[in-house]
Amino acid sequence: MPVPAPDGHVRLELDHLPELDRPGGSLKILPEGRGDPIYVLEDGGGFHAISPICTHRGCTVEVEGQRLVCPCHGSTYRRTGQVVKGPAERPLTNLPVTRDGRRLVIDVSGVAP
Repeated sequence: MPVPAPDGHVRLELDHLPELDRPGGSLKILPEGRGDPIYVLEDGGGFHAISPICTHRGCTVEVEGQRLVCPCHGSTYRRTGQVVKGPAERPLTNLPVTRDGRRLVIDVSGVAP
């Protein structure tokens, strides 16, 4: 889902995104002006914004329930981006997320275009 990113921030209204407004919810977004998508994941009441680019060889991981799995070499990550199973040794890149009531604000200013 393409989303605007004025001033390097994506703003998501939970009232309009039922896929995020539930336990274990997830949403794949493509911030305006960026080349790679971002996964926004609900994890037990909190939210994470994660780059889906595997730190092993650069494949795009997929959300599979409570895990993110790389289809290329099998690396597995928690929804927080931490490595569960290699060959990846480094976590996925996390982007800062703040919650303001029913709005999530994701700082994408550090993500390469």
